[in-house]
Amino acid sequence: MVLESVGYRVLTASDGEEALEQFKASVVDAVVLDYMMPGMTGDLVALEMKRIRAHVPIVLLSAYVSAPDSVECDAFISKGQGPAMLLSVLENFLAAASI
Repeated sequence: MVLESVGYRVLTASDGEEALEQFKASVVDAVVLDYMMPGMTGDLVALEMKRIRAHVPIVLLSAYVSAPDSVECDAFISKGQGPAMLLSVLENFLAAASI
C-alpha cells in the first residue's frame, strides 16, 4: 500500500461498520475512505466519524470526478488523480495539525 510505503501506520476495514468500530477504538490522525464501500457509503461513514471526532481530517476517495453535495469530508480526491495527490493532501492535513 502506498501509505505504508512512506511510513504511515494504516488500519484497514472491509466495510463501513468495521471502519466505524476501528475509528471509535483507535487514535487516528487522519482517515482515508473509499466512497463505494460494502454496507454503507463512505459519505455516511464520514458523517458519523465527524460526529464522533470532528477534528480528525477525512479524505474521501472516489471513482467519481466530483463529490456529491451531501459529502461531509475535508478533502475529496478522484482516484484518477493518483497516489501523489493523496500523499500531498495527507501531508498538508498532518502538518497543519502539528502547528
